Amino acid sequence: MARYLFCVVSVDATPDLRGWEGEGAPLSLVAAGDVAGVVGTVDESRFGDETLARAARDLNTLAPYAKAHQDVVQYVFERAPAVVPLTFGSLHATDEDVRRSLTEQNERLLRLLRRFAGTQEWGLRLARRRVRVAVTAGDPGAGTAYLASRRAELHGELVADAQLAADDLDRALGAASAGRRVLAEASGDLVLRAAYLVRSADADTVKRIVLERGQDLERLGLAAELSGPWPPYSFVDGAGGQESQ
Repeated sequence: MARYLFCVVSVDATPDLRGWEGEGAPLSLVAAGDVAGVVGTVDESRFGDETLARAARDLNTLAPYAKAHQDVVQYVFERAPAVVPLTFGSLHATDEDVRRSLTEQNERLLRLLRRFAGTQEWGLRLARRRVRVAVTAGDPGAGTAYLASRRAELHGELVADAQLAADDLDRALGAASAGRRVLAEASGDLVLRAAYLVRSADADTVKRIVLERGQDLERLGLAAELSGPWPPYSFVDGAGGQESQ
């Protein structure tokens, strides 16, 4: 058996972990200075380095492991004022090894806990829907070349307007957030995939910003998907993407 480190909380605000019955149960806390790691016991044959390395090469095999990790972090997130999610696969032989790892990262973890206090992550995926641009020929003799040209012109205007609307939505969400990180560059039908670090008190504002723009986005052929609240995975040091305040 081995000790699996899921996430970190402050020793001043530790959550009640007694209700957890999933992977790693019973969960416990390993304190190191001002931080405490949320730790569970797992079967090393299932979570060992070689097993996880093999699983990482196949998304279907990896999915149950990743979900087990995320479920614990989500459980803690819903019960603590601040949580730092840790990288999947943080396996240790003993609690003393866990404590040593936390001590080495103490300053960084404290900084993240202070930043994440009272916040939650919300994700936005904005994509183009396939829309048909209708063109009506005013002149019965209008040729197909004209119609094709006019359709292309209208489509270009629609795309430009859609990009302006996407930029406006992104700016509004960024202004209502404590942090913003682009998770994927625009490509194909994807216009924007971003994460926002939102103060819990501002979560309703973020939802309202998206809802108020819903009809305009749909008219422009855009589909907005807002998800959350999540632990702040995207804002831990080293997370992928480009962050801006």
